[in-house]
Amino acid sequence: MSTLSIIFGWVGVVAILGAYYLVSTDKISSQSTRYQAINFFGAIGIAWNSFNQGAWPSVAVNIIWSVIAIVALYTIIKGNKSSPSQK
Repeated sequence: MSTLSIIFGWVGVVAILGAYYLVSTDKISSQSTRYQAINFFGAIGIAWNSFNQGAWPSVAVNIIWSVIAIVALYTIIKGNKSSPSQK
C-alpha cells in the first residue's frame, strides 16, 4: 500500500471525527456546507485507503457516506441561493 493511500486514509479519519466533534459541540451546523464538505472529503479519503487495502465493506459504507454528503450539499446550496450562509 502506498504512503499516499495511508495519508488519505488518516486525513479522512481525522476529517470525519473532526466534523462529528464540531457538530456535536455546536461549533457548526449539520446543515452547513462546511460540515457536509468535510464529511464528503473524509469519506472519500477513507474509501480510497480501503479500496487500496481491499476492505470492500469499508469502501461501500464510505462511498454511501460520500453520496449522502453530496445530496445534502446539493440540498443546502439549492435552498441557500437567496438566504445567508449558516454557522
